[in-house]
Amino acid sequence: MTNLKIRLCQQVALSHEPEPVLNSAQIALRLGRSPKTIRNWLRSHSHSPNAFKINNEWYVYQSELLRWEESQRSTG
Repeated sequence: MTNLKIRLCQQVALSHEPEPVLNSAQIALRLGRSPKTIRNWLRSHSHSPNAFKINNEWYVYQSELLRWEESQRSTG
């Protein structure tokens, strides 16, 4: 059983590719807003992409931000 668990963990680790993320300052530059505005927006979860916080900094997966931007173009 232990060998199976190790092999499964190794298989998952080998197949996992990290996804690029953008922090609030990078999103602010991209959207032409201040980092503080972006942090407040992400914190509110109001019409924003899914975000997560690590060590007091907000992050969004790049693919999530691209999906959000596309949805804004199609609705706006």
